[in-house]
Formats: sequence, structure tokens, C-alpha cells
Amino acid sequence: MGSEAAVTRARRRPRCRLCRFPMVTAREVRKPSQRRVGGRGLCTNCYSHEQHGGRLEDHPRRTRRSDDVLDDAMVYAYRGGMTKHDIARQLGYSRFDSLYQVFRRAGRRDLYGKFKNLTEGVTA
Repeated sequence: MGSEAAVTRARRRPRCRLCRFPMVTAREVRKPSQRRVGGRGLCTNCYSHEQHGGRLEDHPRRTRRSDDVLDDAMVYAYRGGMTKHDIARQLGYSRFDSLYQVFRRAGRRDLYGKFKNLTEGVTA
């Protein structure tokens, strides 16, 4: 029964999109049959191979760059007619506080002031 649980856990691990090896994060203990996550759904070996081969752009990012999120947030804010919560939902965040964390990580806490008082029909 113990081995079944281990097999079930191994099946749920993310696998590399190219070589299909099970991947683990840097914090987890790696076994010989596992590789570390390198980004874009690739293990570190495949990531390095694709990067040096100039094919990394063929594998889309799984997250959005903070600059892209900030640009989209500003477009929605200046367009008007949306609350700060509507803008957050439109960008894929369940709460405005999550969007604020993007502002903070990008070093743009000043944007919080522009969005803080954003109400229906008022632009930033």
C-alpha cells in the first residue's frame, strides 16, 4: 500500500514538455529519476539545450511579465468605467490585493495610489 501512494505522487508531478522526465522544485529532494524545473514547463537540461539552440521562444512562458501586467492595468485604468476590483479580475487576479503585490514587486508602489481611489466611471 505504501508503494501505491508513492506511485500516485510520482504521477502527479509535473513532467518536462520535451523529455517527459518528472520534475521537482529546487526545495525538494531530487532522486536520480527526476530533474529540476527550469522554466517554461521544461526541465533544466531541456531549458539549457533549447536556450543555447535558440529555440526557447518556441516554448511559451507560463506567467506574465510584470511590465505587461502593469501596462494592461494602466490601459484599463485610463479607459475608465471600471473599478480597481474589475481591473484586477480582468487581468486574472481574484482580488485587487494580488494586483497590488505585482505593483510592489515591480517597484511601482506609486501605482497603488492611482488605483486606490478608482471607482466606477473615474479614471486614474
